[in-house]
Amino acid sequence: SSALIAELTPRHQRARAFSLGHLGTNLGFSIGPLLAGFLFKRAPEWIFWGDGLSTALSALIVWWSLRGYVPCAHEALSSPHQGVDQGSNQGLDLEAAVEGSVWGVLRARPQLLMYAGLSLLTAMGYAQITFSLPITLSALVGESSADVFGWVMSGNGLFVLSLTPLLTFNSDHTPHLKALARGALLFALGFGVLALSPALLPVALGVSWPLYVLLALSVALWTAGEVYT
Repeated sequence: SSALIAELTPRHQRARAFSLGHLGTNLGFSIGPLLAGFLFKRAPEWIFWGDGLSTALSALIVWWSLRGYVPCAHEALSSPHQGVDQGSNQGLDLEAAVEGSVWGVLRARPQLLMYAGLSLLTAMGYAQITFSLPITLSALVGESSADVFGWVMSGNGLFVLSLTPLLTFNSDHTPHLKALARGALLFALGFGVLALSPALLPVALGVSWPLYVLLALSVALWTAGEVYT
């Protein structure tokens, strides 16, 4: 879907397009778990039927919308660059259509490799949402960890829905690299505040509010980073 958005939108509208796509994804992310929880005890097979049917419907909409579309036509017509300069990427329109192998593109545009490496590090941190965070919650609140994790993920979806319009408007004229740097910093802060959670363990065992305030702060920070990136 990200490749499709990049293909179909001109560069000056791309940030808004990606934000809108992310907003739609998280709208489904907020509704999906609630619907799955409702169906789990009533008709669990419809969790999978619904997943398959909604995916097929999505593919059908994309196919119907793209009939007759010529890939990169808008970029090819607007740019004089039709190939890759193997020696230098100076003066190369990075949006221009390119012929040749992917390795030729990467040699001419080494920033793609740099971005991939940095994205790998960011993704490794973000992946802790589904690995380290549940383990941490299990250690802090025991049998209530599943409920707390559910609220955390629902909070993530709600924060995305509320923060996306605000942060997108705020970063509309911000260079993309600066926006990505902000996102990475917010990831670090969001997951970093969870390092304070062991100090709140005695309080958490008493089912008091400080731990949940810390979790809400953490979710707000790394969700803002998710919107920026």
